[in-house]
Amino acid sequence: MNGEEVDPISFDNTIKSQGDKVAVSTWSGIGLFEGDNFFETVEYDNGVESGRIKHTVHYSRPPVKAELVMVQSNLIADGKNTPVLAIRLIDKDGHPAREGIIGEYAVDPPHLPFERMAELQDDSVSASRSEKLKYLVGEDGMAFIKLMPTAQTGEAVVRFSFMNGDQEVRTWLTPGNREWVLVGLAEGSAGYNTASGNMESLGDSGVDDNYYKDGRLAFFAKGMIKGKWLLTMAYDSDKNWGTRQNDSLHQIINPNKYYTLYGDATQQGYEAASARSLYVKLERDKFYALFGDFETGLKVTELSRYSRNLNGFKSEMKGERFDFNLFASDTNQAFVKDEIRGDGTSGLYRLSRKNIVMNSESITIETRDRFRSEVIISSQKLSRYLDYSIEYDTGSIFFKSPVFSRDENFNPIYIVVDYESFDTTDMSYNYGGRGAVRFMDNRLEIGATHIYEGSAGGAGKLGGIDATLKINDRTSIKTELAVTDIDLQGSGRAYITELSHRSEKLEGKVYVREQDSEFGLGQQRGSETGTRKLGFDGTYHFNQELSVKSDAYRQYNLAVDAVRDLAEARVEYAEKKYDLHGGLRHAEDTLGNGDTNISEQITAGGRLLIDDSLTLRLDHDQSVQGNTNSDFPTRTTLGADYKLNDTATLFVAQEFTQGEYEDSESTRIGVRASPWTGGQISSSMEQQSGENGARVFAVAGLKQAYKITEKWSADAGMDRSSTLKHPGNAQFNSNVPPASGGEDFTALSLGTAYKEEKWSWTGRVETRDSDNEDRLGVFSGVYGELKEGIGLAAALQAFRTGYATGAEKESGDLRFGLAYRPRETRWIILDRLDFLIDKQNGAGFDFDNRRIINNLNANYKPEYKTQISLQYGSKYVQEVIDGNDYRGYTDLAGLEGRYDLTKDWDIGIRGNVLHSWSTDQYKYGLGASVGFSFVKNVWLSVGYNFMGFRDRDFSRADFTSAGPFVKFRMKFDQGSTRDAVKWFTGQ
Repeated sequence: MNGEEVDPISFDNTIKSQGDKVAVSTWSGIGLFEGDNFFETVEYDNGVESGRIKHTVHYSRPPVKAELVMVQSNLIADGKNTPVLAIRLIDKDGHPAREGIIGEYAVDPPHLPFERMAELQDDSVSASRSEKLKYLVGEDGMAFIKLMPTAQTGEAVVRFSFMNGDQEVRTWLTPGNREWVLVGLAEGSAGYNTASGNMESLGDSGVDDNYYKDGRLAFFAKGMIKGKWLLTMAYDSDKNWGTRQNDSLHQIINPNKYYTLYGDATQQGYEAASARSLYVKLERDKFYALFGDFETGLKVTELSRYSRNLNGFKSEMKGERFDFNLFASDTNQAFVKDEIRGDGTSGLYRLSRKNIVMNSESITIETRDRFRSEVIISSQKLSRYLDYSIEYDTGSIFFKSPVFSRDENFNPIYIVVDYESFDTTDMSYNYGGRGAVRFMDNRLEIGATHIYEGSAGGAGKLGGIDATLKINDRTSIKTELAVTDIDLQGSGRAYITELSHRSEKLEGKVYVREQDSEFGLGQQRGSETGTRKLGFDGTYHFNQELSVKSDAYRQYNLAVDAVRDLAEARVEYAEKKYDLHGGLRHAEDTLGNGDTNISEQITAGGRLLIDDSLTLRLDHDQSVQGNTNSDFPTRTTLGADYKLNDTATLFVAQEFTQGEYEDSESTRIGVRASPWTGGQISSSMEQQSGENGARVFAVAGLKQAYKITEKWSADAGMDRSSTLKHPGNAQFNSNVPPASGGEDFTALSLGTAYKEEKWSWTGRVETRDSDNEDRLGVFSGVYGELKEGIGLAAALQAFRTGYATGAEKESGDLRFGLAYRPRETRWIILDRLDFLIDKQNGAGFDFDNRRIINNLNANYKPEYKTQISLQYGSKYVQEVIDGNDYRGYTDLAGLEGRYDLTKDWDIGIRGNVLHSWSTDQYKYGLGASVGFSFVKNVWLSVGYNFMGFRDRDFSRADFTSAGPFVKFRMKFDQGSTRDAVKWFTGQ
């Protein structure tokens, strides 16, 4: 094999035929090398070679590329069936990856991986910290990625993590054929007010005259037109027709706002979301046009990227040779991009704006190369409420697991938040899009982008062109050019050109890129503003063990007229048990004031695998001439990785730097998810409890990284940085964090979780000490079923911050939830209790706000004709503002009963009282009504309120003032509508 005789220990036996004329020898257990293995069998006749048989066996390497196999995929978005992406994993030689290898993947929102939802259903308050799930490579390099059933057609993105970086696989989920469905309601009420509204005047309640009227029409329709086009349409008269005035997009309900538990496994989904009253979507295959809420989705390019959440018109098509994406919106929103460094805790992290459009945010955790900020090492988009929770009023974010400041290799980690805020009350047009054409058997793609933003006082335009040429399977070239022109700011330009090549022996890239300080509509990373970069990097593999790497580039900081030059070369030698590397580096910064900072270095290091669990790492960069470069001082890095189990690895990393102007040390300790091998991947959506696991996790869940036993899991981390300044480095680019050092702080986190068959608990404690502030966070959640149909949940979030100025802040939310909904019961009960604290001292404005709020709803049905509903809500508030004490207790009690006299007639009575105990004031309501259903699904009610009041929070959807009233309700579907048309036309 490979020119060497096979070890005789691999010989099994020889089987001879009768007469000894034919013999077959069997060899087994021959160790193969990754890549091609050349076997030769040499035949001898009386000691003289008489023939040879040659055969090549390819032992596939780990995958470096993923390809979608359309014929084996199920890419239907019909809301019922599970979409499946059939992915073929390819190794660096172009062969299918070997069977049994397991790697990681992630799915970009709004789509969700099937396995993740199954995991949450099984354990409602604890989940893996890793956002990435595992795939298993099967026969012929195939892996199958399942998504949750969805009705959202359009592009779906799956990200794969490979040794050479992440790769996106983009596909299109097409609509499925379906029969027409129509659901809707119409309701109205009219009344005459005979009272002034008791404590609250009718004028303050929005009633100008004694006469009162209100109504609503809403419907949803979906079905095929001529068997080819799928139409989705929705209308709601409660929303504004011409202009949008509400503060939300996409209609996603925040699970923290309502009852913690509902006692069922219902999952909410929205396929006709619109901030205006109308939603329309027409689609076929890989085309759609809609009017409603949308995400612009212009993410294919970097410089012409335009990703926003808006309401208006959008159309998109993916063809074999031609693509387009067009949009237009009349809006008063402004786009905001916040880049926040992780600080080693789960939060709270504060956004720069507070007037945020709900459900407009997109959050990504990015790890960037600490020496080359344009290189994204890893990127993970997070799912709202499953990975984080957000308070739109305060602009604060809390993550389900800590976000460290740097990874185990000391690369900086960013929280990138794109969101919309309300800019002004004036509406203005935003429109644009991108079109692309492919030539040369789809090897050449040319695209063009145009964007117009009509923001008041800051209107801007963006134009860009891009081209990608796939010269062959191993070599490609990509280029982009974009210009922007913004009122009051001026014009700017940016360009990128990149040539990349990957073959068995050589892989590398040559690039040049520039971005003016005036360029952009706020979509680009701040680290690249006002920079020009050109260079190359490459690796040449002599064989499987020995390779040479080189890297050289020049960077310009255009804002301060500074230049950085770097050249590096190193040799790497890798065996299974260890690897070694050594090289030379030249790093030189020429600053705008003429100063030059140089570091000439010898680099060396290696990795040693002690056993299957423990790996040790050592790297050292020694400056031999000059040691003044801010990002390249003498540096020593020590590390160890201990494999806890197949899915989690404990890592410890310590770094020391000694520079001419600055010394620093950093420590990282934590648990990370690690790919595992062997075993089978399976998931089940079997109902484990009577509650929706995703909803419970959104309210009370936390993430843990290490599963100790079947019942216990844990998570821990330490993030520490300390800088000794004398007097400190001259930073090359202030938009980029220093490669070492920075803020002095120590962050610690410790979490545990416990799971039984019917209940589970999770908790975490975090601390962070820095020069500016000290923080403490305590979080916990528990959920369980006492027995079938009785669910209990509790969640705690508490924060304390002490500032160097002496000011202190405290906040906390302790919540309890109850759902009583057995399968056979006369009672249904839902309850939620919240205890909230918000306190501040020493910041110029002192306050201490404490609230206890409880909401109870119960429904009792003694027999099939009678139904009784009970509501009790209470709130106790104690607020101390600059020494002034304000407190009070308010409750609302309501009781309603309804009895069916016949199939068509019913009677009802309702009473309620709103009581402010501190002022001893009351609001009473008492009324009766008679209802009649003169046509199926149509109900008319006439009643009289003997006592009444109007309160905008309580009586929004009902008539509660004293006096007579009439109410009308109707529901309809495709069947009743069809019958009505036949009756009207006399058919």
